[in-house]
Amino acid sequence: MGNKIDPLEVIELMQPKIKKLLYQTSIGNREDLEQELNLLIITSMKKIKFKNLPSFSKLISLVEYGEKVS
Repeated sequence: MGNKIDPLEVIELMQPKIKKLLYQTSIGNREDLEQELNLLIITSMKKIKFKNLPSFSKLISLVEYGEKVS
């Protein structure tokens, strides 16, 4: 029995960072880029095997401050 992470939860956690980064592109491309980023998160998570999952607070820190998970 392994730990499972819901990709939709990860996308929800990352939304503030994604929205902030979307302001670096033109308004007409933001929605498409956001969809592509969400799809990339989902497909990437299917490929990753999580061995040592970070704690929730460490994951938030990673998303907010770009820290590396040790």
